[in-house]
Amino acid sequence: MFQSSLFRDRNVYLLVGANLLTSMGYGIALIAIPWLLINQPGGEARFGFIAFLAYFLIFLTGPFLGVFIDRYDRKRVLVAFRLVMLLILAAMLLLAPAGDNAISWLLSAYFMLSSLFLMLNQGARTAFIQENYDPKSYQALNSVIEIEGQLAAVITGGVAALMLDRWSLAEIILVNMALFAGSTVLVGLLKRKNMGENANHVAEPSVDGYWEGFFGGLRHLIHHPGRFLFLCGSFMPYLCVQTNNFLLPVLLVRVVQASVQELALYEMMFGGGAVMAGLLVPFLARRYTNRLMINSCMVLFTTVMILQAIWPGEVTLVWMAIFLGTANSIIRISRNSWMMNHIEPRYLGRVSTALPALMQLVKALMIGAVTLLVGQASPVMGLWLLVGLLVISCVACFMPFDIKRSQVVDPAH
Repeated sequence: MFQSSLFRDRNVYLLVGANLLTSMGYGIALIAIPWLLINQPGGEARFGFIAFLAYFLIFLTGPFLGVFIDRYDRKRVLVAFRLVMLLILAAMLLLAPAGDNAISWLLSAYFMLSSLFLMLNQGARTAFIQENYDPKSYQALNSVIEIEGQLAAVITGGVAALMLDRWSLAEIILVNMALFAGSTVLVGLLKRKNMGENANHVAEPSVDGYWEGFFGGLRHLIHHPGRFLFLCGSFMPYLCVQTNNFLLPVLLVRVVQASVQELALYEMMFGGGAVMAGLLVPFLARRYTNRLMINSCMVLFTTVMILQAIWPGEVTLVWMAIFLGTANSIIRISRNSWMMNHIEPRYLGRVSTALPALMQLVKALMIGAVTLLVGQASPVMGLWLLVGLLVISCVACFMPFDIKRSQVVDPAH
């Protein structure tokens, strides 16, 4: 429930507004860059390699980026990230007339940096909220930002559908620059608060500390193999969505012969499904356990992906994305709640560090494998690879296992 005091907090509106603008800027890049690259000679292989490299580098640099966020003032970090993106966009604008080859490399670099920016922005934003708000406000603020992020995806899809066929690359870059500039101004207007202990760092961050937490979380999960398989399996829809950022544009171009409007419509349908999930979860959670919601949505997600692989067309690839968005978001929300209820507090931080980092590595490997399949066979074979991984993940999620956790139980039981 959104607390009435937050309605009167100027910082909330500034933070949500800044996040909306950056989400739209990143969203435009996520739609425009794959489309522009894939429609160039050799673009599919180049984009696949760039996506693989981006996520692999994020996995390797994760500890250093976390240390950077923890070591410096969070507001300044948020501003610095946006200024760097503005400089990169300015360079792209200046080099736009240089020719297709230069533009291809600039687009590739911008995609990599946008992926990095997304992770950095989320981490710095979460840290800013933690040190400036009372813990009772965390859930309300995070819920608002989650819904806003999904709404941004819907808006971005509509904007991209109008832009990409009618506007030049320079005009698209200018719009993106305006979005990041507006976001920078809003972040600059944020006021720091003194929240006592929340404003202080617990300990001087270190890269060694990150890796210690990473391997400590993995060791805990390995000692609970059923739990480990369940959590890893529940991440597969998210990994498929991320891999689809590369695969879907290729499918639309080579199999469906669709236009960029269909790609933008996919983003709108997926985002709409995610918004629907955010509204449904509070009601579903009153009647069903988190694990039941995860397993049911795993089946829904896998079923839609099977239909896409059998009949790859506009209806299955684009219009049915609303079910993918709904299932993916319900799984993510329910998994977070399940972990809070069933993983001991002394291990939760390490597990929460280890799993996302491990998934970054798996995501890079999946994109690399799909890129090879697209080049050597066909895009539809890439879909079948994802279907196979989803079926295995469903089996892992449905496998029975004991939960040795006595202090906290799932409230839906």
